[in-house]
Amino acid sequence: MKNMFLILVALCFGSVAYAEEAANWVNVQDVFKAQGKTHDSALVINLARPDLQVMKDNVTLKPGLGVEHMLMFQGTEEQALVAADLALQESEVDQVMANLFAAGFEVTALHNHLIGTKPPVIFLHVEAQGNAVTLARALQSSLPGGCVAEPPPTPELAQKRPEWVAVQEILGLAGKAQDDVMEIGIPRTERVTNRGVTLDPLMGITTMLLFQVLPEGEHAGMIASTAEFVLLPEEVNPVAKVLRENGLQVSAIHNHFLFEKPRLIFVHCWGLGTPEKVASAYKAALAKIGSIKTEKKAKSGHLK
Repeated sequence: MKNMFLILVALCFGSVAYAEEAANWVNVQDVFKAQGKTHDSALVINLARPDLQVMKDNVTLKPGLGVEHMLMFQGTEEQALVAADLALQESEVDQVMANLFAAGFEVTALHNHLIGTKPPVIFLHVEAQGNAVTLARALQSSLPGGCVAEPPPTPELAQKRPEWVAVQEILGLAGKAQDDVMEIGIPRTERVTNRGVTLDPLMGITTMLLFQVLPEGEHAGMIASTAEFVLLPEEVNPVAKVLRENGLQVSAIHNHFLFEKPRLIFVHCWGLGTPEKVASAYKAALAKIGSIKTEKKAKSGHLK
């Protein structure tokens, strides 16, 4: 039965085959000297940029707060859909884009995610299909600065700080943490395709809520937060409106893909305040989304 299913997938989606089983991503991870997060046949690797110190509202942002490269792979090492969200300085965009065009990538978006950062950070979104190791090497050789692998967050660390516990209690959702940043991911329940491939939640179609503890300084006891809401067009304005009504800054509204079905719009925001204030704003926004899959706090997060 399983083999018949895979044959039907191949017939429906053309000559590119994407395995249901968990892929072996050892060679791809070796290219970046990094351990990624996996889910079914998908892999995501987060790479920090130690050379890029980003500030907003007098807060130095940790890379895990959304100012890092995110590299995504789905399929197998022999044949994969590869996508990347690259965090770049303005002066780096032209050369990185030229390098990736030459390596067979296509650009799907170019924009900011936050407003008012110093320095400004521009995100270049690219995609390609082919041998995952070859494409990984092209990405690795195109990345400016010395990138450092971010260790995957764990559910255990999300229980270590009272601020994170408060956020999880208000949202009723489980987080994962690493260093001073906790993440909560909330996938959509619809089947989303891109270039004929049914996307795994790791492939950039999961709403991400990110929280950084601020233990000292003028914002001591508060949290800084960024979020990326993955929305259908009709959900964009209700979510953006309720975020603003609850004191958060809506900083970007745009696409990340070109060929996804259904159409998805990404709403980015910034929050700075008590854990209760920020988490309550997100809870109100999530209530405006019609189709999301949540993992309750009693569980250990939504991804393996």
